[in-house]
Amino acid sequence: AFGAEEAVWPAPALRDPWTIPFYDGERFLERLCETVKYVVPGLVGEIFTEDERALTRTYSSILSLVGAGYEDYRDIAGVLFSRGIVKNGGSSSVVPYMANMVSMGLLEESRRFDDGRKVYRIPSFPMKLHYYLDSRYGTAERPVAFSEVRQAAEDLLRRGAEELVADLFCEALGGRKELLKRKDAELDVLVTVRNKPALVAEVKWGRVTKADVGAFLAKVSGFKCRKVLVAKARLDTDEVEVMTPADLVNVAATVRR
Repeated sequence: AFGAEEAVWPAPALRDPWTIPFYDGERFLERLCETVKYVVPGLVGEIFTEDERALTRTYSSILSLVGAGYEDYRDIAGVLFSRGIVKNGGSSSVVPYMANMVSMGLLEESRRFDDGRKVYRIPSFPMKLHYYLDSRYGTAERPVAFSEVRQAAEDLLRRGAEELVADLFCEALGGRKELLKRKDAELDVLVTVRNKPALVAEVKWGRVTKADVGAFLAKVSGFKCRKVLVAKARLDTDEVEVMTPADLVNVAATVRR
């Protein structure tokens, strides 16, 4: 059986059941990086009908851009137009494809808290890992040592943990996950209920100090809602609600009762 921390760390990847046989502790991420370039394209190809397969280049290009970090459909349309993949650079050239992929579960749609504009991400960590590493290192076209991609893969897994926490709180609160990225504040987790902030959180897997607590509270000072700092261990503070991996496991167990 997993300990709580060990369960949370690989959880973003293990949400895709096909990855479970690859889990072997410390080498799990390395094995996943070696495998995704063979598995993911086949899984994506199997999803589309025969008629849709003629459009696979467009679908695959959109997934590749989202996996590389593009979130705004307008930016995606512009890049695809510049590459000659769609006939015009307007949003209408990509939105139907993206809506189709949302319905298939290949993409997840959320929105920016400040302006309500739609943004997209790939909910499957292994799929995101494949497209992200390929966009940065060309892993689909050449052998790449894990030492070359380790830092990027670990960073992506940490971001996956943040998204996992956000999804968990969304389910627990019956809320909506939203995105906030601006120069003065970027939040790991923002959950709204009836369009009002219900919870903000930061996920810290390294050493956490009181200075980190102060920085988090300063960043979320304008939010009148629940404020949570997720950390590996309890902190000696009453300034903020601290949740450990064990607490997250308990929340997950409660949600799924």
